[in-house]
Amino acid sequence: MESKKELVLLLGFSRSGTTWLAKILDSAASVYLVSEPDKKTYEHVKLGALPHCTDPEDSFYTNAYIDGLNELQKKFYVGLNSFPFFQKEFIRHGDFFRYMAHLLFLINFPLERLLGLNIYLPYRLLVKKKHELPIRMVWKSTNQSSNLRTITKAFPGIKIIYIMRNPFAVISSAMQNSKMAFDGEDCRRIRDRACATFFDSESIDFEKLKTEPEIRKRALLWRIECESALAVGAGYEHFKCFLYEDLVSDPNGVVKELFEWLGWEMAAQTQKFLQESTGQLPPSAWTAKFLGSRFFGVYRGPDGNVNGWKKRLSTADYQVIYDVVRKSPLFHYWEEDCRRD
Repeated sequence: MESKKELVLLLGFSRSGTTWLAKILDSAASVYLVSEPDKKTYEHVKLGALPHCTDPEDSFYTNAYIDGLNELQKKFYVGLNSFPFFQKEFIRHGDFFRYMAHLLFLINFPLERLLGLNIYLPYRLLVKKKHELPIRMVWKSTNQSSNLRTITKAFPGIKIIYIMRNPFAVISSAMQNSKMAFDGEDCRRIRDRACATFFDSESIDFEKLKTEPEIRKRALLWRIECESALAVGAGYEHFKCFLYEDLVSDPNGVVKELFEWLGWEMAAQTQKFLQESTGQLPPSAWTAKFLGSRFFGVYRGPDGNVNGWKKRLSTADYQVIYDVVRKSPLFHYWEEDCRRD
């Protein structure tokens, strides 16, 4: 990407609040948000075809990341499942765009639910004349912890935000949704990340792992992803990590601190979204009807369902997760909260 472009990478393990935080960042009028273009389901996009644990000294991979981000800049679209839609300073007729996006969302909603399809709206057609493309691009991912060294090599000065959540809450939440069920590729996912710092202290018998319960594999993946990210972040100047639970308990304070770290202004649009998504202000009737119960939604109420896992997890599943995560150097963040009542 061109040096004048500001790139922010938002990372976190699945179900850690990445979607909510991505929309908080997207509420800044100068931001172009790209959500998870690196999933395997997007292999037709350059970023979707890159493996885990790439060598940061191999120019093939650093160039592949640069090409992949440039490709996204050129496509310059917004997915219509990316509700809500915000005013953007680089878009003509901002109010009209938002009304049209909401209308198209209603069309896209059943297509996404029934057929798994999603409509994309090309921002490029709406860019103001003689106005530059946005200089701030936020790339949201749940898939790049093992490649952070390559990414920081490809994009010197890139700002990386990592959000972490209680592993018991993350795992129990993921197991609620059939779309997030393991598909027989779980052992491969762990093996693909075998360069992660986790493996420096823990040895894994991959043959034995095949017979392990799914919940233990999820706990291992949580450790691998989170510990890998923080190991790189500890030696990287432009890295910021915080907890989902802190964002829930003090959304205004945490977001204000985050925007100050980014050098962004926290405008009224962001403040309003924070109030609506946390229940401080009631969302519109339309939002409540269509989005209030979405699994990947961003309107969750004031408690953020922080302790819902205690009702969802059986004692046996709790013990399996505990036996894995208690060894993690990150477990101290939630040690008190992770006790069963």
